[in-house]
Amino acid sequence: MSGISTTSLAHPAPPREYGFTSADSAMAAVPTTAKPVPVTPAVGVRGPTSGLSDRRGVLFGSLLMAVAVGLTIPAYGFSLPIGELALGEAAAPAYALVTVAPAAFLTAAGLLARWSHPGSRIGALLIAEGLIWNIGTLAFSATYIPAATEIAAMTAFLGYAIGGHILLSYPSGRLRSRSDRTLVVLLYIAFGPAIILAFAFHASYGPGCSISAANGFLITPNDTLDVAGNVTFFAVAGVLITIAGLRSIPRWRAATPLARRSLAPVYVTRWLLAGAVALWCAFGVGLIFTDTALWQVSVGMLPQVMAIAAAGGILVVFLRSSVAHGAAGRLARELDTSPLVPGRLEDSVRSALGDPDARLLFRGRGGTTWIDSQGVPASPTDGRSVTTFGGVNSSAVEHDPVLDDDPAIVAAVGAVAGLALEAERLRVLMRVSGDTGPAQSDGTPGLRGVLTPREREVLALVSEGLTDGAIAKRLYLTRRTVETHVGHIFAKLGVPAGSSQNRRVHAVRHYLSAAG
Repeated sequence: MSGISTTSLAHPAPPREYGFTSADSAMAAVPTTAKPVPVTPAVGVRGPTSGLSDRRGVLFGSLLMAVAVGLTIPAYGFSLPIGELALGEAAAPAYALVTVAPAAFLTAAGLLARWSHPGSRIGALLIAEGLIWNIGTLAFSATYIPAATEIAAMTAFLGYAIGGHILLSYPSGRLRSRSDRTLVVLLYIAFGPAIILAFAFHASYGPGCSISAANGFLITPNDTLDVAGNVTFFAVAGVLITIAGLRSIPRWRAATPLARRSLAPVYVTRWLLAGAVALWCAFGVGLIFTDTALWQVSVGMLPQVMAIAAAGGILVVFLRSSVAHGAAGRLARELDTSPLVPGRLEDSVRSALGDPDARLLFRGRGGTTWIDSQGVPASPTDGRSVTTFGGVNSSAVEHDPVLDDDPAIVAAVGAVAGLALEAERLRVLMRVSGDTGPAQSDGTPGLRGVLTPREREVLALVSEGLTDGAIAKRLYLTRRTVETHVGHIFAKLGVPAGSSQNRRVHAVRHYLSAAG
């Protein structure tokens, strides 16, 4: 057995309950006209501005990073002679650095994962993976601690088991089946207490590992059983970690193209890590033919490098929070520079989410049915997620369920598009209802009793998202005349003061209520 430090491996979960609230965007209930679909309720978005961002969380995160780095420094010193033995004096510092560095990278990745996705257990698993990475190495050197060598043996490779756990449970951290749970339990046993088998007959520097001393697990020295115990340990561990990697491939292939792109940074790096661990185990099985201890030490650098890459995969996923802000920013610029002609908002939302199949849904008049952006009755599509905005008279975005893992993207886009979504909803309902003008239930005159025909005509074009300039061109009027008509509409309908866009939506809402 090698005295190197541990490694890790690695990735949907039921959609988590994320959402957002704002003046124009609050979550609504699940639609009652279709089969149940995942719908995000009204809770705050958990992302870079929450989770561990409170003071205690930041202090706790800083403490964990300090512990990870603190464990790395002495572990580096202990790893130098092993690197010198395997690779020579010149390469020993590089070996030691690569061996201990994953601890800090994985802990940092875990904190970032916990920060950006506090509802997932992956962050906690990554932190545990990072903190335990160098404990085994340190325990080997802490001869002043009772049973230090035995502790080192039991913990040295637990990182591999945690990595397999991550691979089978990403991105929620929750195992989805009994077979997955059984496999994870076997991984923890194989890379933890099963190491006793490798030491049960191992005399100091015996054939099972020519660079390892005996410890308290020794029953009786026996070279044949020593080799057999080590080979069995590596064979079982290698098979289990290979199964963990293979079980995740069909899940990734069955995902949508958008989901595969989203999951790729973590899955690919974790597959590489699992492959590196399996290769390391294969060299251990090679003890049947010759002493492979030094070869294992050399090959053991591959899992270390792949572990750093796996931490980088998590970082890529974390950085998607900035993508959410970028998507919202692009959408805001589009909505600010162009009139909301029919279909444009849906196209803009698709572009911002990176989901070409995303579509807008709106509540019908009774609040119990959905209609699409063309005013046609619609039901949410099976296998797709729905995020709603706007309370009872809600709008919604149907999107790829992989975006449930990055709720900040949908939330940010919805927050920016909230007012535009309401305007689009009103436009769609007006298309369905037509221009009618009966008196309202409280006796208030309908629009035909309040607005002139020209003003009603202008308001109808406002409901389509046209700007004053576009309305002027449509009606062959001057822009100033249209502005005057719009001002009269606001005054007659009692639209409260506010931004121009906000007042236009209020006016259209009044128009719709009069039409209903």
